[in-house]
Amino acid sequence: MKRVLLFFLTCLMAILIQSVLWPAVVGLDVKPDLVLLLTVCLAMAERSFRGSFAAFMLGSWYDIVAGSHPGLHGVVLLTVYWGLQPIATRFNVESTVLQMIMVGVGTLLHAFLVIGGGFFAEAGGLWQFVLMNFLQQLLLNLVCAVVLVLLLRRFGLERWFCLPQLEKV
Repeated sequence: MKRVLLFFLTCLMAILIQSVLWPAVVGLDVKPDLVLLLTVCLAMAERSFRGSFAAFMLGSWYDIVAGSHPGLHGVVLLTVYWGLQPIATRFNVESTVLQMIMVGVGTLLHAFLVIGGGFFAEAGGLWQFVLMNFLQQLLLNLVCAVVLVLLLRRFGLERWFCLPQLEKV
């Protein structure tokens, strides 16, 4: 129950930071996709129905708060989860290098799915924005993932998010 509550609060904080706080404070068009980073963590930590449901709900909550196309992020994050989950079951997800590779693959998959879903949702110039800012988005997501890993290790929360625990000397 603690893990579910922590995940729910983390999702809420990530959505609020990504959709409200970041644009108001920083003012850049490109922002770290914290919701995608949580989906990557889900793919590494959860299996089957529970993880699929959580990924879809996370995307749906994001659409409720900041989405202009209802359901788009729910379907996109569910598909990202399904794409990353087989990788997580076959490889050592406690490897920091693999985690960063999964963030990169997740960002790439997310971009392709948003472009494809944007065509179906008649999102207009969404595909141009995604393509023009893809490299910036990828670098920002990777930097944000490294910072989050360091913060979680600092506060001893790595086991909650399927991160490798460092040995104490």
